Amino acid sequence: MKITYDPKYHALYPKLGTYNPQHTIACRDKETSLRKPHPRHRKDYKKASVCMPDREKYKRLVARMKYYGYSEEEIFSAILLLQDLDQGNIKNLDGFYNILMERLENKEQYLDIWIEGKTALTLAFNNFNVTYNPLGNGPDLLAEDFGHQLYVEVKRYREDWLTRRKLEEATEKGTKYGRGQRDVEKLIGDVLKKTSQLPRGEIDIVFIRSDNITIEEVDFKLAMHDFDEMVRSNPVYRGISGILFDSGWVNIRTGQRFYLHLNPQAEKPLSLVLAERLRNLEEPPPHSRDEIPFLMNYLGMN
Repeated sequence: MKITYDPKYHALYPKLGTYNPQHTIACRDKETSLRKPHPRHRKDYKKASVCMPDREKYKRLVARMKYYGYSEEEIFSAILLLQDLDQGNIKNLDGFYNILMERLENKEQYLDIWIEGKTALTLAFNNFNVTYNPLGNGPDLLAEDFGHQLYVEVKRYREDWLTRRKLEEATEKGTKYGRGQRDVEKLIGDVLKKTSQLPRGEIDIVFIRSDNITIEEVDFKLAMHDFDEMVRSNPVYRGISGILFDSGWVNIRTGQRFYLHLNPQAEKPLSLVLAERLRNLEEPPPHSRDEIPFLMNYLGMN
């Protein structure tokens, strides 16, 4: 079977020539029994190994997602994420898979777990070695590289359809609608709640990722100003090293997508090198829809 991939969409995979669908030894070197290097960046395409998921495991995922009414696009999104995480050598991937399966009954809870996996992939793409749920009961991720060890608690802001509708109605009428202070208060409250899930005495961050178009970098910056005031008056919040916000889009003027706020009173502050790496994170390019027929055939969904 000859499969052609468009390389501009695939930072995590080589351009494939031929692939034997019976090959299921998922990225292992027979001589060393070690995983081959993860193709971290575009320049590493040719160094990458071809890796496909455990077919039966993914068939169970597909069947369960169909049972709960997930769309074909959502199903393939889950499969591709798991495939990427496997190719990225994410540790405790079975733990992630099991939790993902458990949360399928509630789509919002499922998406909360999905974004944790997406965050693990983002960090792996940027040369971190990532472990999912490293301590068994929070935080969500452990990222390590070049002597750095960083615990990450992920917070997803769910899409606020009521506010979106009000914004659209206000725009059509030419009037203003906003709730900036509410967003600021919610950001602060959620960050403070997440601190309880981070280990004390370690370098750690809360990573905020939003489906919600009403929460923007300006809200984040205002919230962080208030957060600093709270930290000064309450030592319990000094255990958090920083807060990273993914705005979901790249600011054309500044070139920024990720915004990092350092806790000025942190017990374990982020190093300048690590802080700069977090500010300059890059997202893996999206997959091509050309992969869907191949995956359908591989999983027997034709």
